[in-house]
Amino acid sequence: MTDDHILYRDGTGVELDYQEAIRLFKRAEVLEIRGGSANFGWMQLHGLGMLEDVSKGLALIKTAADEEDAYGAFYLAKLLETGEVIPQDRDRVLELYRLADENGFYPAKLAVKRLEKAHKTCAPSA
Repeated sequence: MTDDHILYRDGTGVELDYQEAIRLFKRAEVLEIRGGSANFGWMQLHGLGMLEDVSKGLALIKTAADEEDAYGAFYLAKLLETGEVIPQDRDRVLELYRLADENGFYPAKLAVKRLEKAHKTCAPSA
């Protein structure tokens, strides 16, 4: 269900509508549907359709990741990889992307492959 809500946030296949996305993510959060809190946190962190609140958005994403929510793990990994709003932590990035992948989040699978390929390319030859 949450995946459909992302369509409104991103304007994919429907008209971009942050207010509808916020409404649906809040509803998903209350109903404890996967990704609700993390996606709402991502919108809050970036000020999409609401005032930007980095600390509250980050807290929602971290809590979701701690609860092994695929979206929370993916978004936190993305932030840790880029150093956006929190310091980079390359050791934790792959762990979080793998967690999201294990929970069926396809973009995380692509991130794991990308990082593993980069690691092999950078690894010293024996």
